[in-house]
Amino acid sequence: MMKQFSPSEFVRSLWAAIRNSLSERKARLGVLSGTGTLLLAIALGLSNLVAQRFYLRLDWSQGGRYSLSKVSRHLVRNLPDPVLFRAYISGGLPQPFGAQARYVADLLSEYRAAGRGRVKVELFDPESSEKVMEDARRSGVSPQPITQVGSDMFQVREGFLGLAIFYQDKQEVIPFIKDTSNLEYEITSRLRNLSRTGKKRLGLTSGHGEPSVEMFRRGIGGKAADLFQIETVLLSTSAVAGPGADVLFIVNPQRPFTSSELDALDARISSGTPVAFFVGRKAINLQSFSASPLQTGLEDLLAHYGVRVGEDIVMDAQCQPVTVQFREGGETMTQIVHYPPFIMSRPDPRHPTTKSLDVLAFPFAHPLTLSPGRGLTVTPLAFSSAYSWVSAGADFFNPMSIRPPTQIDLKGPFPLAAIVEGSTASWRDAARAARVRIAVVGTGQFAGDNLPLAPGNADFLGNVAGWLAQEKDFSTIPSRGPVFRPLRRSSALVRGVVKLLGFFLLPAGTALWGLIRWRRRRVRRPLIQKEWEAAARG
Repeated sequence: MMKQFSPSEFVRSLWAAIRNSLSERKARLGVLSGTGTLLLAIALGLSNLVAQRFYLRLDWSQGGRYSLSKVSRHLVRNLPDPVLFRAYISGGLPQPFGAQARYVADLLSEYRAAGRGRVKVELFDPESSEKVMEDARRSGVSPQPITQVGSDMFQVREGFLGLAIFYQDKQEVIPFIKDTSNLEYEITSRLRNLSRTGKKRLGLTSGHGEPSVEMFRRGIGGKAADLFQIETVLLSTSAVAGPGADVLFIVNPQRPFTSSELDALDARISSGTPVAFFVGRKAINLQSFSASPLQTGLEDLLAHYGVRVGEDIVMDAQCQPVTVQFREGGETMTQIVHYPPFIMSRPDPRHPTTKSLDVLAFPFAHPLTLSPGRGLTVTPLAFSSAYSWVSAGADFFNPMSIRPPTQIDLKGPFPLAAIVEGSTASWRDAARAARVRIAVVGTGQFAGDNLPLAPGNADFLGNVAGWLAQEKDFSTIPSRGPVFRPLRRSSALVRGVVKLLGFFLLPAGTALWGLIRWRRRRVRRPLIQKEWEAAARG
């Protein structure tokens, strides 16, 4: 006999069953949640223990542009003593200095992580107190005027963005970080100078119109100056008797070398002194854009060692834009034009001197003819593009009147820079040159102060100096500057087709899609009507 329930009893019994079920579910969920929380805490604890012993960061950018290079990591991990990085950064810096400040802090964190306890980083805002500001100035960090523009304001304020490096009882300083593209190199090179007993010597020849040591330091030779002690060298026949410079640079000579100087230079090369030549065959007048023949006496010496510098200047459609001013109708006009004598070249990514570089500028460059053999290996480092040419005898280079290449012009690409290594007979006396190491760049304007050069030029000078002096590891520190991506040239037919597609593709595609939609609706309409009629009859 079935038991009868009143409605109220039935509701109470149903509610009790639901409550018991919920209680059992809460208990199960509580157990599962507690177990999950415990497992998560154990996993986090183990992860922290592992992270304290192992550091892992993945950088898939080209050339590892956002992580420390192997050279920097190896240096800080093998320092015998701790190093202190003390950064003085003003708060609230306007752009682009605000982004640079964040990059500086992130980069110093990379050094700290790579140092495994040997690197300490301190960040200070000098404007927070007079004591901190005084410490910054005492350390050599100085403020710079910074323009700050807002929606309702314009002001010029002073801001700090500098770095002091302390190691043992020595100190290096970067007074103000204007550009972060080579900051890792600057920090690592200064840290290496602090941790070693002395610098090698880089000699600049003098007496032929070359830049002075001070000009070289202030210009794009600053990176080489971080690695070397720069000094002036006067070539003479007795110069090889002493220790001499570890590396010799000949930069843009404008007057010929004497016979005795050439003998001394050849003797240095034969004795194993590495030499870098930045030389041209024309004297350039930047005011009139004219060129005249230049004989330095180095032509035959270089040809003997496997590199002949051409007499004419290379033009290239892949070139640097320049700003030109001219008068028209009594007014001064400004125009930006592409200037074929200012070649923009993608260097060889395989050689240590160029593997970390993205682009080099070769203003008024001459083509190199490379002649390996006789025990010498000649390695080209950079070429002009396939759209380059040489006009024989050209000596006028006004940006507004450069003619395009003709059928009789010699077409590129042409070698613009090269490295020579090996053993061969010397140039003058046929004595054995046991260890030849030469770098040749076919333009003296490569290190010009008054030209719009690429950032890679300064890096290249430092890399060449380091490689010649067996400091080649430091050429692997990549630059973080903008990446050079030249567009490929296409035929007139291809350009015309692309323009037509760009002009007609969007409206034609819209019209085609509308036509397809209209056609589908027209086909479906009778089918839907038949379905409704069948449903109405049923």
